[in-house]
Amino acid sequence: MIHRPTVRRIVLPLLRNERGIAATEFAFILPVLVGLIMGVTEAGQRYLISDRMGSTVARLGDLITRERDLSATEIADMFEALPALSGDPAFANAGVVIVSGIVGERRRPPRVAWQRRSDGAVPSGSRIGRPGEAAALPAHLTLAEGETVIAVELFYRAETLFTRLASASASGGSCDGDGNDCVYKVSFHRGRLADLRQLGHD
Repeated sequence: MIHRPTVRRIVLPLLRNERGIAATEFAFILPVLVGLIMGVTEAGQRYLISDRMGSTVARLGDLITRERDLSATEIADMFEALPALSGDPAFANAGVVIVSGIVGERRRPPRVAWQRRSDGAVPSGSRIGRPGEAAALPAHLTLAEGETVIAVELFYRAETLFTRLASASASGGSCDGDGNDCVYKVSFHRGRLADLRQLGHD
């Protein structure tokens, strides 16, 4: 039989002991702090990648529309500059670029006249359309008959902190637009120096 004085002498000091409370509170707060830091890091990485890819399509489209006689070979040469333009030396492993020539037609929707795709390991299809088809353009972009617009689309599988942690489930599959680890950018450019309705001879 345990005497009450003994219980008071042993138990009450334990109840009054506040050592370890701070450690317990920190244990509850730690997962929240870790999640917050990871979330901010992920958002920052995605923003920087998105900004860099947007700059890449704008610069590539500008280079293409400066050409007086555009050919498939010249576009392929420009694709070789993608690692430098994007800042990713292994761009072909994570991204692909599709360049489309779009022509305005009389009393008909603008048409995709031609299309070229860079080499890349990321399966993706143009959201503008395929050659010969009506082009899916923003509502604000209108073309006069015979006018040409160059569309540069970029599909990029962004590697961030979360995608590295989930690489086993995130790898593979198509990358047809924004979502999960995919970044999609498109830029439209009007031909400034030449008629770009068709590609010249190589």
